Amino acid sequence: MKKGNIFHDFVIIIFFSINSIFLPFGLYFSHIFSLISFFYIVKWSKGSLFFLLVIIVLFILYSFPVLMNNNVRISDYIVGFTILFLSIVFSVYIYLYIAYRLNDFHTLISIIIKINFSISVISSILFIFGQGTSLWTDSGSYGVNRLQLFFYEPSIYSLVSSIFVIYAVTNFLKLKNKESFYLLMLSIFPLFLSKSFGVMSAIALSIILGDIKNIAISLSSFKTWALGLILILTLIFMADSLIERFESALQGQDNSGMVRVVYSLLSAIELVKDEGVLLGVGPGQLKYVIGKYTAEHVGFGASERLPNSVASTIATVGILGFSLKLIILIGLFYFTRSYKFSYSRCIFIFIFIYQFTGGYFNNLNEFVPIAFSFGYAKYLQRKNGCLYRVVRYENNS
Repeated sequence: MKKGNIFHDFVIIIFFSINSIFLPFGLYFSHIFSLISFFYIVKWSKGSLFFLLVIIVLFILYSFPVLMNNNVRISDYIVGFTILFLSIVFSVYIYLYIAYRLNDFHTLISIIIKINFSISVISSILFIFGQGTSLWTDSGSYGVNRLQLFFYEPSIYSLVSSIFVIYAVTNFLKLKNKESFYLLMLSIFPLFLSKSFGVMSAIALSIILGDIKNIAISLSSFKTWALGLILILTLIFMADSLIERFESALQGQDNSGMVRVVYSLLSAIELVKDEGVLLGVGPGQLKYVIGKYTAEHVGFGASERLPNSVASTIATVGILGFSLKLIILIGLFYFTRSYKFSYSRCIFIFIFIYQFTGGYFNNLNEFVPIAFSFGYAKYLQRKNGCLYRVVRYENNS
């Protein structure tokens, strides 16, 4: 690590390890640090500061018609917007740091992978001896123990780990050397223990769609076939968990996929038909109104949130807000030239797929992977000497 960047590297490592420990659901240490990172954004990039100011102005304009609704709870509205804004601020900070100041992306990701692997091994050993059970969760009636470490739930941990897993896979497909092979093995170990099969499937699909060229080239490599064999043996080892979840789904005991993908979207559509298609119900309001819509679906029940980012966004800020989000993300995808680099493409595709299967509105863990996608593209352009310099470089952080 470069001496001047140790603090920023430490902030990123915290995000991947103990970001939510001892905090209530939805709040992260990264949100708290956003209050500080805002000053780094001001220091590093006037363009990004302007972007944040535009977000604030758009939200103020959006708030006028929404707040005219007498049923809006102002305190929850402010909290909801604050969490969203802090998530955006932290993601912009991560983007700027990776794009313009990070010295060695590979070294940082390698450290993160090794830390996560070490914690996963320790937690597995503790679990075998009946200790450290808080780092695991027993998922429902089918009794599958899943690794969550210091995160709220296994699906959130697997979402966060997708950032370094996708890097390890694309790095291996490109290099196919011993070091990249070992790094890949270390990265997928905690992911498999999380047993988040939806996230694993989205990762696999994003890599197939985003890095098909290197996949085709790698088919002639012995290490690729060795990796395939290891993955098959791992799936065999996990067969009981897979079979249990599949049988539970057939018996109607585990319909989490239907709840997240289908019922959430149906509930959101029914909600905005009543509350307002264009603008939704507003940040912080969903928990008060969504229950009667989710209760109509078997296995969902009266819920306070929608476990689907697309559904949650549509319900919260309407079709207008959701459309604006897509326009901004796709525009930045092309502006940063992320489509030119396999890792950036795969991360972007992964989040695009994931938002239809999980997550929620103002989820920090969905914003940060996008920051990594865009930031890594600019990082490579800087390293290759073809980056238009829009940031003021300084010797010290």
